[in-house]
Amino acid sequence: MTESSANQLSEKKPLAASGAEVIFLLLLVVLGIGLCGLVEKNFTLTWPEPTEQRAFDTPRIKDKQEELTRLENSIKETERQIEIVAIDQLKQ
Repeated sequence: MTESSANQLSEKKPLAASGAEVIFLLLLVVLGIGLCGLVEKNFTLTWPEPTEQRAFDTPRIKDKQEELTRLENSIKETERQIEIVAIDQLKQ
């Protein structure tokens, strides 16, 4: 039995790919890469990558930025008035 199994192993030829199979495989690889590129292009055209400027252009953020600017200006004005009052009290 060991001789017959050894003969079977030695009789097996390695698998060889024909020229047509290699060309078909290369064609599939090229088509796959091309298809991947098309899908990626269509995806980026459909859903463009968000940018920082586009995120800040939303109306809600603009309103919050304007409110923040008004509050900061109000705080500066209040601090200036407090300093003036404190200086007047020190003069008296």
